[in-house]
Amino acid sequence: MYKNVGKKICVLARLFGIIGLIEVVVGFILLSPALEGEMFIGMPFIFLGGGVVLFMSSWLVFGFGQLVDDVHSFRFGNKTENDKERIGFENSSNMEESKIEELEYYKKLLDSGKITKLEYYKKLLDSGKITEEEFVNIEKMIIGQ
Repeated sequence: MYKNVGKKICVLARLFGIIGLIEVVVGFILLSPALEGEMFIGMPFIFLGGGVVLFMSSWLVFGFGQLVDDVHSFRFGNKTENDKERIGFENSSNMEESKIEELEYYKKLLDSGKITKLEYYKKLLDSGKITEEEFVNIEKMIIGQ
């Protein structure tokens, strides 16, 4: 219940937004009978106003949910792939730490099959973890398989 609170708040905000839009639609539907005098004239405006306020407040709730999620990921170091793309590797105070994080990220991509072994070893070469000679040998082994 108390895990991923930020994401749950974002889902709740989306729900508020959808309910707000539905209220606005209902308000427009009720507007015609109200203008003809069949019902209280203020009712459609209550629906319209309430829907707009609920829809707009869903933005604030969603923003709060994102803040909670981001603070949690920074505090506990649970960086997702989206966080790495959004934040970038350059924001690390220690460039070596940043390189290690980047290599771990590419290792995860390799393990998940999103990049090839050759691409992974090319990243190792670019980071200086392996020499060009080692890369050539590895490349020969991979191509020879």
